[in-house]
Amino acid sequence: MSGSPHEEMNERLVALLRRDGRAPIVDLAAELGVPRSVVRSRLRELRESGDIAIVAIAHPAVLDLDVGCHLSIKVYGSTRDVVEHLLAAENVTLVSLVSGEYDIVVELRARDQRELFDAVEEIRLSDAVREVCTLVYVDVLRSPFAAAARPAQVRLDEIDLAIVHRLQDDGRMPFRELAESVGVSESTARTRTLALLEREVMRISTISRRGRRTRNMAMGLGMHVRGYSEDLVATILEIPGVEFLATVIGNYDMIGTISGNSLPALQRIAEQVRSSSDVTGICTWVHMDFVRETYRLPLGGGTAGVTPAARRGSRAPSTPAEDPFALL
Repeated sequence: MSGSPHEEMNERLVALLRRDGRAPIVDLAAELGVPRSVVRSRLRELRESGDIAIVAIAHPAVLDLDVGCHLSIKVYGSTRDVVEHLLAAENVTLVSLVSGEYDIVVELRARDQRELFDAVEEIRLSDAVREVCTLVYVDVLRSPFAAAARPAQVRLDEIDLAIVHRLQDDGRMPFRELAESVGVSESTARTRTLALLEREVMRISTISRRGRRTRNMAMGLGMHVRGYSEDLVATILEIPGVEFLATVIGNYDMIGTISGNSLPALQRIAEQVRSSSDVTGICTWVHMDFVRETYRLPLGGGTAGVTPAARRGSRAPSTPAEDPFALL
C-alpha cells in the first residue's frame, strides 16, 4: 500500500540525505521539485521529532577499528537485560531486535581479533544469553554510513578530530558555527571538512527511526553462494533497496540488509537476491526495532584529540532511539 503524499515526500527527502547529509537546501528542492521552504519545513520536522538524525561517521580505520563482526543472539526470557548491557559498550555500533530464530542482532568493532574475541566472549558469558552466532566481516562491500574501502590516508590531526567530533553531533552544522566550536577560521573549517569527505575518511548520512514517518522497514539476509565473484557482487548491489553487503566467515558466505516500505516490498527484494545465479540459498530476519544505529565512534574516548573549544558546549548527539524499549 502506498503512503500519503506527505509520507512519500519524506521518504524521498531521507533518501537524498542518506546519499549526502550536507546537500544544500536548494539542491534538495530542485531534486524534489518543491519550494525550498517546503524542504526546510520537512527537514526541521523530521529532525525535531527524532525520526531522523544527520550525523558524520568516521571510517573505522581512523581508530584502527579494522576488525568487525555480526552477532546473532538468543536469550533466555526478556531481551531487556541483554540490550542494556550491549548499549553500555562503546564498541557496539548496532543493536536490533529481530524476528526469526534469533532475538537480537549486533555489530561489533575492534582493533584486532583478540579484542574482538574478548568482546564476543563477554557477551557469550552473560547469564541471560543462550547462544551467540558470530560472523566475522572479511570485506564490507556497501554500508550506508561509511565508505567500504579503507581510505588511503586515515591519520588525523587535532583539528580534523575536532571537526569529526562536532559533526557526529550535527552533520549539517553550518561552517561558521563549526569553525567557532573548533576554534579555527570558517575557511579552514570548510576546507578541512570537504577534504575529509573527499578522502572518504568520514561520511555524512542519515539515520532513520525505522518504521515511523519514513515507513522504512529493514530485513537482514544471510546468503550461501556458489563462489565469490565481482559479477555476483555487482548483481546484488544493483538491486534497489540493498543497504548493506559484506562477505563473512561463519555460517553464511555473505550477509546483507535490505530496506523497503512494507513486508511485501522486502519480500520482492529478497526474491531478487535469491534469484541471482550464484546464490544457492538465503535466510532472512526482520528488524523490528533498531535500538542502536548511531555509528558514533568514540574518537579517543570521546574527547581525546579534540580542542578545548570543541569540548566546550559539547552535547550528546540527537539519536532516533531515546528510549530503547519504547516500542516493546
